[in-house]
Amino acid sequence: MKHVQEIRVFLVGMILVAGASAMAHASCGEASCVSSQGTYISHFSGAGCSGTEYYYLPYDSYGYQCRAGAGARECGTTQYTATVRSYFYNGTCYDAWPSGNTLSEFVKVYPQTCGEASCNSSQGAYISHFTGSGCTGIESYYLPYDGYAYTCRSWNGGGECGTTQHTVTNRSYRYNGTCYDAWPSGNTLSQFVTIYR
Repeated sequence: MKHVQEIRVFLVGMILVAGASAMAHASCGEASCVSSQGTYISHFSGAGCSGTEYYYLPYDSYGYQCRAGAGARECGTTQYTATVRSYFYNGTCYDAWPSGNTLSEFVKVYPQTCGEASCNSSQGAYISHFTGSGCTGIESYYLPYDGYAYTCRSWNGGGECGTTQHTVTNRSYRYNGTCYDAWPSGNTLSQFVTIYR
């Protein structure tokens, strides 16, 4: 009887682990996903950094599985051969291949959904702070702006914000479409919420 109970507990535990694993990757839509390992470059199937977004695995001798060009992202693990026409690097979109450039070993890049206990849609456009220079890295909104009147206002009004407050060291911000490298050595403040796109 004791062994039957142990087997039942083991099976329930396996079901819970498998369910949690499937839920963890539900936002990506692929069998497995990898969170962004920093910010570098994204390739796009369309001009003007539009269409399907990809990360090219051979960068840095296959040192990373996911380093998209901007924002909180995650990558699938299925590899694709794709024809790309533009790329996003260091805050700028480049239409490098108008006729297309076909390569293999791309993985798709997906927006990372909020995933926090509660989230707020953007309430308009104002300003975003970034952990990296050139408006790269983790994007966040500073709650004390306008006397705490808003819970989420990204630089372009897009995305959504989590509600968990963080102390963050930022190096740049984007306001009215322009990126400013205001704090090369870093500026640490509390009461930031993460912006997800």
